[in-house]
Amino acid sequence: MEAEFSWAPSRQAFLRRIAISTTLTFAGLAVLGLLVSLWFEAGILWVFPTSAILTIGFAVEDYQGWRNARLDRWSLSEGRLLHEGPEGMGMISLTDIRRVRVRFGTRVILFLADGTRVAMRYLPHPRETAAQIAALLPDSPPPAPSAS
Repeated sequence: MEAEFSWAPSRQAFLRRIAISTTLTFAGLAVLGLLVSLWFEAGILWVFPTSAILTIGFAVEDYQGWRNARLDRWSLSEGRLLHEGPEGMGMISLTDIRRVRVRFGTRVILFLADGTRVAMRYLPHPRETAAQIAALLPDSPPPAPSAS
């Protein structure tokens, strides 16, 4: 049984995501801290260390997620999407997938018929992955004609 397509998490995708999320988290917390300091007319010495400590906490949580997801392997074969990860192997029939969407830059979300959502995280090319899966869904619309 040879896979038609296969995907694995990318360390570069994880590093890009963590760089963006930590920068935005630190900036948001620092702005919030400065506004609180101005509102209560308090000092600002606490703002940046507190923002840094909270941001590091979020970054550690992201790293834990990466440690769990880095061993994931996804493959598409014989009308099934196979997932092999640290917790075992799973299988999703393509007929059970209703929609495929890209979220947060490196994540592909599969919406299943029973309402369950399955995340394929830290993918290097999530848009192409979503397009490949969507093109093989049984009820996918035919491709749009190209303009000549």
